[in-house]
Amino acid sequence: MRTMIDDIIAKRQRMAYKNEEHVRIGIVLRLLQKAGWDIFDPAEVYLEFSANRNEDKTKVDIAIFANSNEPTAFIEVKSLGSIRAKLQETERQLRDYNRNNTAPFSIITDGEEWRFYFSQTGGEFSEKCFRTMNICKDGIEDVELTILSFLSRQAITSGKAREYAENYLKLTKKQKTVDDSVPIAKRIAEDDPDKSWVQALIDICSEKGFEIDREEAKEAIKEYSSISDEVKAPEPKAEIISQKDVPSTNLPKRPEKQHMEIPISHINRESNYAHKKIIEIELFGQSFRPKNYNQLLLLTSKKIYEMQKSDFHKCTELVGRKRKYFSKEKADVFSPEPIGESGYYVGTNESATSIVKICYMLLAKFGYVKSDLVLKVEQAK
Repeated sequence: MRTMIDDIIAKRQRMAYKNEEHVRIGIVLRLLQKAGWDIFDPAEVYLEFSANRNEDKTKVDIAIFANSNEPTAFIEVKSLGSIRAKLQETERQLRDYNRNNTAPFSIITDGEEWRFYFSQTGGEFSEKCFRTMNICKDGIEDVELTILSFLSRQAITSGKAREYAENYLKLTKKQKTVDDSVPIAKRIAEDDPDKSWVQALIDICSEKGFEIDREEAKEAIKEYSSISDEVKAPEPKAEIISQKDVPSTNLPKRPEKQHMEIPISHINRESNYAHKKIIEIELFGQSFRPKNYNQLLLLTSKKIYEMQKSDFHKCTELVGRKRKYFSKEKADVFSPEPIGESGYYVGTNESATSIVKICYMLLAKFGYVKSDLVLKVEQAK
């Protein structure tokens, strides 16, 4: 599923989804199929479903049926980027659909942002939202977890999705804040080795006006992890497509001084920099101490720009299998950051491991050698 999510993000980046129908077919139906639904069987996935059998004007974009003649979920699809502007109107639509033909779950999405509602509870419809997701801003692992937990056929038919929705809606405002902040804290901890998952969660909740202690944070993380372990499918190993992708068998052992130097020859698909703190880098013979991996990427990019101003446009030729890394247009990259005065932007919405790989790719692009960048890292505590 992660490969599919990554492909959707890449297509979103190059503005492939031009209208609502593109979103419905190219994003929503793809994810539904991957989540176990038979999108080619109208008895299971019904497009343009009439919520009111006596009225042909009100039709739900997608209705899902699970072993029943009654709908299980209504999905209302909007064009990319339009969910916020039409949120109240769309919530009223779904409220009315459920008056005529109640489905336990309702979903509003523009392909990028997703809002999950549990219809069979009291209160205003807007208060029935129990989960939100953003495919482009949330981590791929978290997006996968949300889909498997609340949209998959297995989660819905087993009652697990309903159980979570009911439990979440019973939480206090503080508890909901903690619950919503756990995956955000996880991403912060992965990108900043100076912070643990627990501390990141405590800090986020504090910023939102709620103080929690370490035990509360640990319990929230434990609950999140248990859900993840329950639904997560193992990710297939990356296919080795050439000799250069074969993992090195002679990686240096970790010395007692608690840091190790990583030359480019050891940057491959098996390298993992998650939870590794940068101690120091040596770039073109100079020593630097970037605070995090984003600073490493910006520093490397800026240094190369200063030495290769006339040819720096070549950086835009560096693309992953699915996305651009550098561009003169902010919209072309995720979380764009300017590279000095170059007029170019680099995307910083990447994992620590990906950032290291991009730095070495950039060096190689301009003809620099492996030893021009050496990292000293240690396992974060």
